[in-house]
Amino acid sequence: MHNLITNKRLLDKVHDQCRELFALATTDQLTGCRNRHGLMDFSENFLSQATRDGYPISLLLLDLDHFKQVNDTHGHAVGDEVLEAIGKLLNASFREEDLVARFGGEEFIVLMDRCDAESAKITAEDLRQKIERLKPSNLQISASIGLTSMEIGQDANFETLFSLADKSVYKAKGLGRNCVVYTPI
Repeated sequence: MHNLITNKRLLDKVHDQCRELFALATTDQLTGCRNRHGLMDFSENFLSQATRDGYPISLLLLDLDHFKQVNDTHGHAVGDEVLEAIGKLLNASFREEDLVARFGGEEFIVLMDRCDAESAKITAEDLRQKIERLKPSNLQISASIGLTSMEIGQDANFETLFSLADKSVYKAKGLGRNCVVYTPI
């Protein structure tokens, strides 16, 4: 009996360590958001479930405006503080069922579960304003946000949604930055 209990405890410990390692492998240490690997690992299931169960999802791509200037002027430590603050804001602003990820550098992606285009536009604009008010490290930060949605009955993969949101970010930058641009599928 003692051996069974010992083995069970060891097995539980191994399972806990596996969960911890998975979390480390899929989480960006600086921002607390999912990392690119985590995003790619979860996004296809996220999209296939939305298609299968017939509900909308939206993809938000956020690019911090003039972030290179923050690093060049104030140093990478301050840049890291800004990214950390943005990560905390994103994690606090979205639901647990949404997927918040740091895509790379100063780019973040949010896959919003059960979120149609109109709701996504409102959420994105609210987020843009929150970023403007945040002032991490006492700096005025803004973001260009690209947005697209897969509505009920549509079928799209991650690459399609990302491409449309990316084009929207470039349009936002062309419009003077610090705005939200939506592109439908």
